[in-house]
Amino acid sequence: MHYDYAGADMTDLLAARAQMAMSLAFHIVFAVAGIAMPFMMAIAEAAWLWTGDESYRDVARHWSKGNKHEDTKTERHKERPL
Repeated sequence: MHYDYAGADMTDLLAARAQMAMSLAFHIVFAVAGIAMPFMMAIAEAAWLWTGDESYRDVARHWSKGNKHEDTKTERHKERPL
């Protein structure tokens, strides 16, 4: 089957490849961020514990705000200070 996409002829195979490329690009970026951010937060908290410098704690708290899952929060899991 052929599709007319922006004046260009697109086959099913080309459409499937384009869809797979977009899916892989999205997942690679967000998988890396999902693994790296908790690791970086742990390093910042460890640096705070080792040095006592409050700026490391502030960085870890700031990063953790973007790493929360609001849909999993319950009454029992309210925010607690670090």
